[in-house]
Amino acid sequence: MKTIKILTALFIALVAMSSCTIEDNPALTPVNVDGEWYTEVAVTGVTYDMGSVDELIEVGYDHVGVKLSLEGGIGMWTHYYIKDGEMVNYDGGYDNLFGYVPMSGGSILVKSLNEFDNISFVEGMDLRYSNRQIVANLNGMDVVFNNPSAEEALKMRKWDAIITDDHMGYAPDEITTDFDPNNATEPSRARRR
Repeated sequence: MKTIKILTALFIALVAMSSCTIEDNPALTPVNVDGEWYTEVAVTGVTYDMGSVDELIEVGYDHVGVKLSLEGGIGMWTHYYIKDGEMVNYDGGYDNLFGYVPMSGGSILVKSLNEFDNISFVEGMDLRYSNRQIVANLNGMDVVFNNPSAEEALKMRKWDAIITDDHMGYAPDEITTDFDPNNATEPSRARRR
């Protein structure tokens, strides 16, 4: 009986000493995927040309660029429809937020933040982080997202500025105010009744 107790105690001690925590095992530690991720896929199709005066003019595109912006559990997706290296239209941005949770083993759980979110692009997508890339399974095809190169980051900033102008409903040269940029020539005064 004494031998059984000693063997049991040794077994428990051995198991306790050999067990590890999540922090001890990098494969079980959720990775930090925050940042911008970009991919460009050769896909053809037709969309409306946002650069034309007539909003109903269609134009063909030869690539679709996709940006995933991830920060602190909130993500945003943007599609850039590209023709000859230039964006001709977009989808996403602003209203296309989603929640995400990095899981152990590199998988990334995607979820809706609220009932108004448009997560149609990422919903049900198998996202996983591996080798400094995010791999997304889209309709049985793996699409690889990388951190954007300096050139890609520059063109996305340019395109995002165009999207912001379009989303806000004005172009930068259309913003005017009644304020005079010159210095005041006399002291300010309050209106008297």
